[in-house]
Amino acid sequence: MTLIGFVWRDLVRNPRRTLASLVGVIVGVGLFSSVLFFIDGSGASMTKRAVTPLTLDAQRLLTSPRGRALALARTARDPSLAPAATRRCRLTLRYFRNSAI
Repeated sequence: MTLIGFVWRDLVRNPRRTLASLVGVIVGVGLFSSVLFFIDGSGASMTKRAVTPLTLDAQRLLTSPRGRALALARTARDPSLAPAATRRCRLTLRYFRNSAI
């Protein structure tokens, strides 16, 4: 008995099972094809998105800024100053180790 004869006898004996098998194969191929088309389409849109320019935000949020241990103080001898006069002042920069300011 050949393969074609076996398939023909199975089709004649139980047509519903053969029809269900055929529908199952068609649905499986359709689902597989739809997944492939979806992946192809989403890949194209992701490539298009990747080529577009990206704006970068240069701000950076720090929870503990690095300059916390630095203190700047300005001292001057004479607080009053006439317009267009020169004045000398002293700037002091201090660095505090292991302390929270």
